Amino acid sequence: MLNQSGQPNNLWGEALLTACYVHNRITSRVIPTSPYELWKGRKPNLDYLKVWGCVAYYRTPDPKRTKLGARANKSIFIGYAQNSKAYRLLDIESGVVVESRDVEFFEDKFSKDEENSSHTTLTSTSREILPPSLIVEEPRRSTRARIEKTFGEDFYSYLVEGTQKKVTREVIFSINLDDDPKTFTEAMTSRDAPLWKEAINDEMDSIMGNGTWELADLPKGRRPIGSKWIFKKKYHPDGSISAYKARLVAKGYRQREGIDYFDTYALVARISSIRTLIVISALKGLYIHQMDVKTTFLNGYLKEEIYLEQPEGFVIPGQENKVCRLVKSLYGLKQAPKQWHERFDTTVTAFGFQHNSADRCIYSKHTSDYIVVICLYVDDMLIIGTHLEAVAQLEYASAVGSMMYVTHCTRPDIAFAVSKLSQYTVNPGTEHWKAVGRVLGYLKRTSTFELTYSSSNGILEGYSDASWIDHTSDSKSTSGWIYTLAGGAISWASKKQTCIAHSTMEAELIALAAAGKEAEWIRDLLMDIYLWDIPMPSIPMYCDSEATLSKVYNAFKG
Repeated sequence: MLNQSGQPNNLWGEALLTACYVHNRITSRVIPTSPYELWKGRKPNLDYLKVWGCVAYYRTPDPKRTKLGARANKSIFIGYAQNSKAYRLLDIESGVVVESRDVEFFEDKFSKDEENSSHTTLTSTSREILPPSLIVEEPRRSTRARIEKTFGEDFYSYLVEGTQKKVTREVIFSINLDDDPKTFTEAMTSRDAPLWKEAINDEMDSIMGNGTWELADLPKGRRPIGSKWIFKKKYHPDGSISAYKARLVAKGYRQREGIDYFDTYALVARISSIRTLIVISALKGLYIHQMDVKTTFLNGYLKEEIYLEQPEGFVIPGQENKVCRLVKSLYGLKQAPKQWHERFDTTVTAFGFQHNSADRCIYSKHTSDYIVVICLYVDDMLIIGTHLEAVAQLEYASAVGSMMYVTHCTRPDIAFAVSKLSQYTVNPGTEHWKAVGRVLGYLKRTSTFELTYSSSNGILEGYSDASWIDHTSDSKSTSGWIYTLAGGAISWASKKQTCIAHSTMEAELIALAAAGKEAEWIRDLLMDIYLWDIPMPSIPMYCDSEATLSKVYNAFKG
């Protein structure tokens, strides 16, 4: 190959790689089929094979195109891309290795007789990968004249400058870093592994925080389905990376009808309905707001009993034989869209919305003050209203719901504030939005706050308190309690009382009774755990109302 094309010997690595590539796609006297067909199970496509070392022209990238400039760059064909359906080319003028799909070949022409062929050799063991529109700053010095390099979006360029003794494996097996990882292992071994790991942890936090599954033993006769990690980079308009996304997807194709799923049909709004609503908004001067739901399919409850293998990278040591029993749906399940729609339908109708008789993915609600219409298309919502307040009602509920999740998990300090804000989800006002902003600002300033537990204090303690008639609209009070173990909080709540207390003592007594129920539950939980060996004949409870303590003491004494 080197002799026929007249290419220098330091391209032997590219020639060897191409020879292996072609050899794997042709038959031999030993086997009637090619190695590719044996491995892939299908015949290879040989139409795109080209003569190695021939002259080729690849399309000039758009940033370098001018009206009077060249439309293509002259290069030498040196192989096939490893991670995409593209050709590897050595630019004759700049000595840059590029990968491009838009190429025209001249398979009967070679550059061995051209004077500048001596300048097309690979001359460095190191290379730097340049994303689109990235200018390399301060590269290693070379004896060759510098040429500005700007590359298009449809191919990848490798800078090869300086001198070398031999072509290294790093140059031969150049990795296309713009390709998304195909497997968990590939993501964890890539140069972006820390960023992919962060994306994976974010996905697992959403799954675990949503209570998607619980660990269980696999029942006899049942077969778990597998899962797969999907990785995707998000880009800004200028081509730079904006985010790394990871999603755990169930292998729904392994589900069995009648066992793992029944109905899978999910309603979707018609495009005609969406256009009609936009027209009505234009005619009536209505407000339009668009929003989407994060981790959409994790919100639907499952009716079937489905078991999932523990996801790769998150197999719990010592419990490798257990599986995940799905409580809520997961991406990839056949019934996931249907379960999400049912969950959305139940939630929205609870707010007083009604279906449209012609399109059941359109919901409307009207009062004497406003009219609001919601159009659902999978996980995207088009919200139309006569007032911004009507549209903001759903956004307010979403914001409060997010804060509730934080409250239940790690932040007892905002329990009272979130409890108060949640009482105005039906008709939030400007002052309520300001309060939401203050709570979110507080969470941002105190993002380093955390729950800590010690190894010395194994005493369970409870604290109870109550307000009196802080709800002026219905004269009701608020109960609050918190329990600590090993020096840290393990259970807490702030709730509006269901009955009217006629004095501060009654309000405190109602709160203390609710806290006592929680204390009994925690004690039952601990006593049924074999590892817990601390006796709890009684649980200390603290209350700041002497009248309430006296009332309780006399009740037990007498």
